[in-house]
This record gives sequence, structure tokens and C-alpha cells, in this order.
Amino acid sequence: MPPRESTAVLILGFQWAAGDQRIPLSSGVSLCPIADSKPEALYHRLCKTAQIDDGDPFSYETMFLVEPTLDAPWSQAYGDPYAVVDRLCTLSCIATSCAPWMIRIICSSNHFRSSSHSELLAGAPFSSERIGPMAREGIISEAAALQIDRMWSTTTHYWRHSSRRSRIINAVTQFYHGWRSHHLEQVCLNLAISLEVLFAPHHHGETTHQLSLAIAKFVRSDRAEREQVYDLVRRFYGCRSAIVHGGLPNDEVLDETTVAAFDLASEVFRRVLNSVEAAKMFEEEASRKKMLKDLLFE
Repeated sequence: MPPRESTAVLILGFQWAAGDQRIPLSSGVSLCPIADSKPEALYHRLCKTAQIDDGDPFSYETMFLVEPTLDAPWSQAYGDPYAVVDRLCTLSCIATSCAPWMIRIICSSNHFRSSSHSELLAGAPFSSERIGPMAREGIISEAAALQIDRMWSTTTHYWRHSSRRSRIINAVTQFYHGWRSHHLEQVCLNLAISLEVLFAPHHHGETTHQLSLAIAKFVRSDRAEREQVYDLVRRFYGCRSAIVHGGLPNDEVLDETTVAAFDLASEVFRRVLNSVEAAKMFEEEASRKKMLKDLLFE
């Protein structure tokens, strides 16, 4: 049997501020600093000998380490929203409210003494300019690392016990497509879908109003702040509707509301994925219906 590979997922644009030790998330999956690690040494050798990243090493600080286990021998797969590596990157994006600039994959079957394969998973998409490290700081603090740990536990539960038709899985997948997109209009559409998957009303009529009100009440308790979120979601959904129906939304409004909606969606997911119990309110239709009714009529 050929040796099974481990995968180091180097994330550019996330500063590491969570201590010196790796943080285990589940069997075979860890969140780690890159400094003084075997993957870091191998990356620098690959830059020199194989001229990856044009031979000029980037300043990676944060990585996920994914090692195959008996119960998940193919966990090192990557390249689609259902893969372990991509799901980890999406949760780090949610925890920091920042999209990675670039993600370098390094695979090894000999504890990173050498590499069997290396490639860029993402390379400076549109999101990097407005919701990534070119526009904001992405910091893996101890609090962010703890948030990733909790969200990983929650999403892993639903991946193991639900089909891909799961509401939680669907919402996170749409968020993934949003931050990975190269086009502002596509970012807008996917973020809108991710929010609608969670907060779509059960009754037709005044959908935008019901959605905006539910989201505002879910994330805010102060009346003035609720009004601000409500107005944001209505304007954002105005852009979404214009795109869907063939219109041309105002570029400045589209940019402003989509960036703000990314922050809002990240906050929503941090709350929803904080525990299996919190996510259950959205996953089970009866509890979701009751929650939305309570939000609208409180």
C-alpha cells in the first residue's frame, strides 16, 4: 500500500497571534503557526529549487495541517467546497471576517522532508482587494482559533450526520463560493443565498422585509443598530434583485453593501456555528420556523 500523504495548507494574509503550539481541531486536523515548522522549511526549499512563487517566498504565518487517519484516509482532498481543506479555509474566513489572499498547498508522504505536489488553491481573487488582507487585517488570535475550533466541531457534526441537502451545509457552501469569487456580482449573489438559506421566511410576501428584520433582530439587540442592519440588508437585496433580474445595480452601492454583507454574514455564521445546539435551530425546520416567528413578533 502506498504511503498516505499529509497536506500543509499555508494561508497568506492571516497573522498568527495564538501562541506557539499547534491547536488540534479533530483527529488528523490541526491549526498551527508556520514559524520553525517542517512545512515552512520545505516551502523555502521549494521556492529555491522548484521556483514556486517565482522563487521569492511569501510571508506565510498560519497553516492548517491535515493528516490522513484510519477513519478519514482521504481527508487531504481539496479543490471544492466539500473538501476538508476548503472547509477549513472557509471557517478561518468566517472567524476573522477576512478572506485569504493566497493558499499554498504542500503535500508530502514523508513528514515534509520532500513534497510530492504543491500548488496554489486560491490566488488573489476579487475578494482579496475588498474583504481580504489588502483591505483589512486577518488575525488568528486565541479567540479566533477557539472560534474555528467550535465551528469545525459543529460543521463536522452535520457533515457526518446529514446529506449535502443540509441547510447548514448549504449555507456554508454558498458562503464559500462568495469569498472565492473573482467577480463582485457573484460575491453578492452567493452571500445573499447563504443568508436566505438561513433566514428565508415561510410565508410569501414582503420577503425582503421579513428577511431583513429577522437578520437585524438575530444579530442586534439595540433598536438603532437593528435599524442600521435592516437598512443594509434591504439595500443589499436590492442589488441582488437587480442582478438576478437583469438590471445594473449602482456600482458604488453594490460595492459598499456587498462588503458590509460579507461582515454581516461572517458574524451570523459565527453565532450559528458556535455549537451544534445553536445550529440545530436553523437545521430543523420546526425550530427554525418558531425562531423566525419569535424574531418577527417579539
